[in-house]
Amino acid sequence: MFITDRQSEECNDADANHAVEVIPFTPTRMPIAYSYVSRDTMARVERLEALIIDDPGHRGIAPLVVKGSLLKSALALSTRHGCVAVATGFPCLPDSPYEETDGPPGALAVVRAVQALGAESITLLCHEQSVAMYREIVDFCVAEGILQRTVSMRTVSAADTDNVIETEISKFDHLVAVECISPNKTGAYPTMSGRDVSDHCSPLDRWFAAALNSNTTMTTGIGDGGNEIGMGNVQDKVRKCITNGEAIASSVGCDHLITAGVSNWGGYALAASLYALQTCHDHSYYVRFGMGTHKEPDASMMLPSVESEEKLLLKLNDLHIRDGRTPDQPMSVDGFLFSDLHAKVIRAMHSAVGQ
Repeated sequence: MFITDRQSEECNDADANHAVEVIPFTPTRMPIAYSYVSRDTMARVERLEALIIDDPGHRGIAPLVVKGSLLKSALALSTRHGCVAVATGFPCLPDSPYEETDGPPGALAVVRAVQALGAESITLLCHEQSVAMYREIVDFCVAEGILQRTVSMRTVSAADTDNVIETEISKFDHLVAVECISPNKTGAYPTMSGRDVSDHCSPLDRWFAAALNSNTTMTTGIGDGGNEIGMGNVQDKVRKCITNGEAIASSVGCDHLITAGVSNWGGYALAASLYALQTCHDHSYYVRFGMGTHKEPDASMMLPSVESEEKLLLKLNDLHIRDGRTPDQPMSVDGFLFSDLHAKVIRAMHSAVGQ
């Protein structure tokens, strides 16, 4: 039985698309929490999920997909987003600034969407060597209207004690990692080829590992190869199904794992799912009256656009952030030109959520 404060005439049982599904979204270590959403909105999020699990690089990611995680992550963020940290950074290139074009755009898409939800505090978590670079990127995004306002920057040090980290993460409702390199079972940070790039990495994963032992902070991991924060959930499948899997498999899990053909797509899809939930009458009613936190969605500030993402990619290239697979090819992510593939995926996401 489901008890509601809504009058029976508000609910049209004859319209199956507006029937409500009640979905738990918290991990077992936390008090169970539910949200509800219309079947029509669930179908929109499922279409987004189907879009992002396309595997253009033929890495064999299908076994790493956990269906339904996109919706649960979005429900968790929609319900609790007062204080959010978004981590990114995969220093796989041989020369400075080392980082690639997959990761930052997806992470900033999540930041943008959470800002539009009305988050009180947002932190961008990055490797120590990249803090100044990300500050420049964030300032650019604010100047161009891609972000509403600036965000705080943080990194993690190997010298940070467990108590310090536990205190820090207790302040956050949710940690999201987008294409953020993870240690393997030996503690090394490997690229997809198995090359150890630990010298260029800060232990951002320590925040996520600590959160998994807390009863306050949820975590989402977004990845596309098996060696990112969050992929520890499927590390046995990474070892079995992914090239170099035994050497690269992530040892760090998460509560909600979003697997995508390109990690940026996972960030875009999470942002689009948040928009879909805010435009869902049933879910927004719950958030507005049950939580008192609903904010009318603005598509222009929640959904990544082809124009904004093209501007951002140009800025990354100007900072010598390059494609990790084809570094000599400008305006490219994971071996594919933005105009040839990524722009089409963004447009398809807008269609999926009715924009």
